[in-house]
Amino acid sequence: ADTKNGPQLVDSYDCDPALPDATGPERTYALTVPGPAVQRVTLELETPLVDLDVVVLEQQWDTETETVYCDKDACVAHGGTRMTTDLGAGVIEFYAKPFATYYISVDGRHDIEGRFTLSVDCADAEICDNEIDDDDDNDDAASKRRPNDVDSG
Repeated sequence: ADTKNGPQLVDSYDCDPALPDATGPERTYALTVPGPAVQRVTLELETPLVDLDVVVLEQQWDTETETVYCDKDACVAHGGTRMTTDLGAGVIEFYAKPFATYYISVDGRHDIEGRFTLSVDCADAEICDNEIDDDDDNDDAASKRRPNDVDSG
């Protein structure tokens, strides 16, 4: 995909003080989380020779007009190719609510535009208190002993 010739609808986000300069064109995608479980969503942004950012916005509901909308201040996660997290450069992760819709925007600072690849991976998130291995990692709450657990035998 490419942000070149994309719309320039948003020039700042409420995620990070450094993002007010998101004046480049953006590409935005909608992601609706399959339910009913909370999903761990991992996004990886690859941009050869271009500094782009990825911003995740949660869809909002206007009770007066009974319509949904995208709010640039409803940021739940953000990252970029020059921002390194524990997961690596250009990789971000967030926990998505069941059946919720999120807008994933790839945007450039200071009018930067260019080609990118955006990978999205959704997996069931681990719910720590249900004694089930929700995310299939062979590690569940039932197999964990807490410091105050006492053997009955």
